[in-house]
Order: sequence, then structure tokens, then C-alpha cells
Amino acid sequence: MQWCLPNCFTQSILNGGTVIEPDECCLDIDRSRFEIWTEDLRSGGNERLKASLLEIEARLRRLALSVVSQMTQHKPTALEQQHLSRAEEIARYIAQNYNEPLTVEMIGRHVGLHPNNAMALFQRTFGNTLIKYVTQHRLSQAQRLLVKNNDSILNIATRSGFGR
Repeated sequence: MQWCLPNCFTQSILNGGTVIEPDECCLDIDRSRFEIWTEDLRSGGNERLKASLLEIEARLRRLALSVVSQMTQHKPTALEQQHLSRAEEIARYIAQNYNEPLTVEMIGRHVGLHPNNAMALFQRTFGNTLIKYVTQHRLSQAQRLLVKNNDSILNIATRSGFGR
């Protein structure tokens, strides 16, 4: 989400959709890239991690460019759009406030839904509970911070929203 990829591309992935590279010649290249990225990510070397993350971002941007036109051809119904908009607003709120104390009540209040309805809508739309999504978002941020700097684990955990 921090890479600000095209919205329809991101939403398709968040909704559990499959994104397929239309150019088959890229598939062999991707296989070799994945092997390199996996090796780099396992190595623990800070510069190799940074390089791999930049390459992964660039690859996703190219993939998004090649498939966005296909994805925009499907127009959601008004009902799908209403539910998706509320669920998107929940995901956006979490992405913007993950490092603050968050409760289901706060999230529901933000989007104008009862907490139970917010939880059910989010689970139906994204296939994940609100609490798991918040935790995953915090873990992703902590992983990014661990790669980018030498802060203590306690500082990184706090900056990522854990322990609040």
C-alpha cells in the first residue's frame, strides 16, 4: 500500500484476486528473479535486502501497468461498490493509523458502522479479520523498519504499533 500502485490493481490483490502476467516471456524471467530475491531476503545483508525490495516494487509496477487495462473492464455493481467502499475505507484507516491504539469500536465508528457489522463486512470483503489485518500491517511495518535501520527491536515494535 505504501508503494501507491494503481488502486484497481491493489484492490484486486486485497480482495484475493489473482493477477496474471499477460506476457508469457516474463514468466521465465520472474522465476529467476524470485530465486535471486529469495536468496537476498534470506541473506540478511542490508544492501541486498534494499536492492531486492526496490526490484520487487519495480516488477509490481510493471505488472500493474500491463494488467490495469484488463482489470478496469469489470465494472462493479452499485451494491458491490458500496460494500467495497466501506471495506476500503476500513483498510485505509488501518493503514493510516496502524501505529496508534486501534479497537474494532474505533474502526467501526470511523466508517459509521456498528463494530460487529464492520468486522463482518471486512471479513467478507478481504477474507481476514480486522485484528489479523491490523497485526499483519504492523508486522509488515516492523519488517520494513528492521531492514531499513538499526533501531532496537523494542523501538521498532513501538513505532509499528505494538504494545499500545
